[in-house]
Amino acid sequence: MAMYLRRLCRSAVVALFTIGSPLAAQELRLSAPSVTVTGTRNLTTVTWSQISGALRYAVMRRTAMLDPKTGQVFSAEPWAAVATVVGGTYGDVLPRPSVLYEYRVDAGLRMGTVSSAPVSYPAPPFTTPTNVAITGSGVQANVVWAPAAGVSGYQVWRRTLRRDGSVFELGQRTTTPTPSPSFADVIPRLGEIYEYQIVSIDPTGVTWPSGWAKYDAPPLTLPPPPPPVVTIVGTGDRASLSWTATAGAIGYTVSRAQLNSSGQAGSLVQLTPGPMPAIGFTDALPAPSTRFQYAVTAVMPDMSLVAAPGVVFDAPPYSTPGNITVAGAGGRVGITWCAASGVMGYIVWRRTAQTDGSIRDLSQRMPQPLPAASFIDVLPTPGLMYEFQVVAVGLDGRLWPSAWVRYTAGTW
Repeated sequence: MAMYLRRLCRSAVVALFTIGSPLAAQELRLSAPSVTVTGTRNLTTVTWSQISGALRYAVMRRTAMLDPKTGQVFSAEPWAAVATVVGGTYGDVLPRPSVLYEYRVDAGLRMGTVSSAPVSYPAPPFTTPTNVAITGSGVQANVVWAPAAGVSGYQVWRRTLRRDGSVFELGQRTTTPTPSPSFADVIPRLGEIYEYQIVSIDPTGVTWPSGWAKYDAPPLTLPPPPPPVVTIVGTGDRASLSWTATAGAIGYTVSRAQLNSSGQAGSLVQLTPGPMPAIGFTDALPAPSTRFQYAVTAVMPDMSLVAAPGVVFDAPPYSTPGNITVAGAGGRVGITWCAASGVMGYIVWRRTAQTDGSIRDLSQRMPQPLPAASFIDVLPTPGLMYEFQVVAVGLDGRLWPSAWVRYTAGTW
């Protein structure tokens, strides 16, 4: 009898604490965890009130949605356990941002499991980099942007645009993600159009690209080549120009203008038919005792011109042979004169003057111009009147004659 009573009491106790019993259900309802969820775009912290007698806690998560009509949270996705822990808190890594999640904590008791009410958590979106701007100097482009929130780094992409808008040379400029919101890039060519895109990377590895920002790289600019430095020396009928070479020039042109008494230049006359490679030029002047202005221009391979400042040359006056004297004895006479300037030599002419004023026997006394300022002549006939003229021959071949000087020959 005693044995039967002990078995009956043991069965009653077991029945009292089975899950389906009213007492067990009441205990589970009173012991449900109270859950809160805080976090960022990709991390959450799930905390809950711990239940006396709970052996472990299962953190459950699912993706949820909002009903656009009611604003209520609903989800057709099943719950998934993301962790089983002993304590009352858990840090969760979200699979992606900008998604509405629901969390539930299931407390595991000896007599079964009790679940908390679902708690929703709207994960904020990641922000892409904004305000991408590029400045440059030479072949370096400096790319800066407003930082994106909640990302682990950035990749920088560059592409080149043709003038017709087509794209080529697309490539990633960073080998590893950079944490800094700036990047210094070396562009391959100046004068091209480039576009940059910044791609942020969130801690889950998802990428968030910015828009493309354009950078019109300035063309290559070199310091302008120095103009020729011109010097001029010369005489009354000739100007000799020389100048320094301009690096890269394919040739030079020389032009001349005549200045009036007020210093105003007349028409500019190009003396060379086209660019010439020489760095010197000799000009036959059209008139002595005149002021000229010369322009020497370097012609570059792209046909651009580098002009030297105008250089003024005052051509000295020609001076015809002066102070001509003729003296002699017997049939020989010596003719002397003051030298003229800017000439290559002299020619002596002789003629016979008749008593009636007529002239005959005009002859040139030397076959070619002589540089000396004197000449000895042999007269053909005594007692006649002879006249002599000295003609200076300019460097350009022009002639500058003196006045005629008379000499009456004696007898011999």
